[in-house]
Formats: sequence, structure tokens, C-alpha cells
Amino acid sequence: MSSQRGERVERLRETLLNNWGDDETQGVSEALERAELAASSTPKEEMKRCPRCFSVKIHFKTSTLGWRDVERREGSHKCSECCSHFSNPHPPISEYREDLFAEIDDAECRARWLAVYLWGEQ
Repeated sequence: MSSQRGERVERLRETLLNNWGDDETQGVSEALERAELAASSTPKEEMKRCPRCFSVKIHFKTSTLGWRDVERREGSHKCSECCSHFSNPHPPISEYREDLFAEIDDAECRARWLAVYLWGEQ
């Protein structure tokens, strides 16, 4: 390992342990697990949303070894709430535009979008 890479790894390790470690944390793996389980620091109003259910519980899909292409669904994102696969998430509520609402064809989806926008329902 190069010395620069070793220094970066050590800085990352120290930062992770300083921010997420405590007396009970035994090492990097426990601190990393705590960091992954922590709530996001990004406000929900600034998060992109699922185009089907408008949940913020979306994630970018990564390639997984062992999956056959036939079993993969189209789209670069997946919603953990409704399990839909898509490539273009809806913009965050903070970027809401009336013309975006007009683009939603399904009446049920329009109602969910309004509930999220007006009342912050998830």
C-alpha cells in the first residue's frame, strides 16, 4: 500500500471512530455499522423521491455478482418502500414545480404527491 493511500485510510479510520465510536465500540466495523444505521443528515424535503409512491427510501442499485441479467429489472434505482425500479427519481419537495404535478397521469399518484407535498406524509 502506498504511503499516501495508507495515510488516507488511517485518517478515514480515525474520523469514523471519532464520529461513531464510543466506549462500547470495539473497532471500525462496529463504528461503520452505527454510521450506516444513523438517520440521514439531509432533510427529507431535500431528498429525491420514488416516482410511484413518493417515498424517500430509494437507493442506487449496484451490480451484484451472481445475478443473471434476465432476473435484473430495468432502472438504476430501487424503492425500499414499494419495490419499484426506475431510472429517474422525482425531484425533492424543495424543488416542487406545478408543471411536475401536471406530468403525473395516475390519479392515485397525484393524491400521494399532494399528501407528501402538503402534509409531509411519507
